[in-house]
Amino acid sequence: MSLSVKRVFVLLFCETTQTYLAIQRADDKTWGLPGGKIENEENPIFAVKRETLEETDVSIPVPNLAYDFEAVPGVRCQLYVAIMPKRVAVSLNSESLDYKWTALDQWPEPAHPQMRRVLDEARNQIMQASRVTTAPGFQKN
Repeated sequence: MSLSVKRVFVLLFCETTQTYLAIQRADDKTWGLPGGKIENEENPIFAVKRETLEETDVSIPVPNLAYDFEAVPGVRCQLYVAIMPKRVAVSLNSESLDYKWTALDQWPEPAHPQMRRVLDEARNQIMQASRVTTAPGFQKN
């Protein structure tokens, strides 16, 4: 039997600047993504839209699933990508200290645990989906 999704996160991508939104968590001062726990059997897409709105005051379009993974044993997570045509105003709640628009390969430090794994997999999924040689916001090596 497969695990139900417990947590969701979003890579919010700005098309005009080719950057993603990183938020600095208040609890441990690490840099991560908007997202959080699914509440009361809600749909994962609804949960990621709700969490993003709560944490950043940004209403995102319907996101695309980029990565489904088990963060720790028994905790299934989903990472979504939402594309915004331009940068939007961000207003953080008390869960976050700061935010930055950044390229994925220039993610601020310290990154939240497992952030590198999530970003690497997201890049792979984005590249595979778009059939390009580099993902938006990544420098080609």
